[in-house]
Amino acid sequence: MRNVVAGLMVGWMAVSGFAADRDRDHDGVSDALEEALIERFQPHFLVDVRDCAELPAEFQAFSKEPRVRDRNGAIYARVFPTERLGSDVWTLEVQYYHLWERDCGRLNAHPLDVEHVSVLVVAATPHAGASEWTARYWYAAAHEDTVCDTSNAARAEAIDAVTRGPNVFISAGKHASYLSTELCGQRGCGGDRCGEMVSLPPRPIINLGEAGVPMNGALWIASPDWPLSEKLGTDFDSALVAELDTDTATVLARANGHWRPAQFTISIGGDAIGALSTAGHHGGDGLAEAEDHTGSALGKGFRALGRALRHTARALGLGKQ
Repeated sequence: MRNVVAGLMVGWMAVSGFAADRDRDHDGVSDALEEALIERFQPHFLVDVRDCAELPAEFQAFSKEPRVRDRNGAIYARVFPTERLGSDVWTLEVQYYHLWERDCGRLNAHPLDVEHVSVLVVAATPHAGASEWTARYWYAAAHEDTVCDTSNAARAEAIDAVTRGPNVFISAGKHASYLSTELCGQRGCGGDRCGEMVSLPPRPIINLGEAGVPMNGALWIASPDWPLSEKLGTDFDSALVAELDTDTATVLARANGHWRPAQFTISIGGDAIGALSTAGHHGGDGLAEAEDHTGSALGKGFRALGRALRHTARALGLGKQ
């Protein structure tokens, strides 16, 4: 993926003429356009007023390790070229990161938490001004790459976010991002809550730059203390784009590795977080018992999810190894 992005950067430099403009992160997109797009599509982030980590954190500039400077609601962003969605449009991806001092949710709490939202924006020419770019698709990360992955995505018109950013609801403690408040609380294995939501305080967004060429002192991008550098690729693979193109009026959410309409919910006969807690005390037997007594009502789907949850419990050190 990084080789693909590097090739796209070179292509942008050659075709757009941006190489003549200031481009501190050497991605082929001028600093001026990056800043204008970041501001144009900035999401409206809402957090739970009782979040145990308070607000997203700003991290100390020029530190190689992520060290919290202040919990002040800071948002970081980056802009980079990605594969074109068609021969008649140019495509950029804008990613917004809310970074936290800690994940303090009920399951697997840990220091440092990396969460983000992204958008694909298009224009007829790479020379277009920021006002000529429009959003095509939005993506919100929620428990990425886990059994509880409920990352969600939508066509921009479905969430009224073609020329501006959407509302993004951040779950308390776990900090999963949702493009609709209805999704929060239905998903994330029962561990997500969006209670009394308040807007983040207004602050200038900080441009991260690229992994190898960080901007604004963000040397901590590459730190092994958190998975930030692993999340710098595109969020819009061809399979997701194809799914989004089939329906303009729904939000898709990931369930069991597949993208489903928003009304689809994971139901495992109770709170999965509680089940994992039980697994911690009884070596996973609680999950096995729940699976064995489910019967035909939930069928093979439940059993597969039960196995996955047992595996997750063991991986987290909650059950027998």
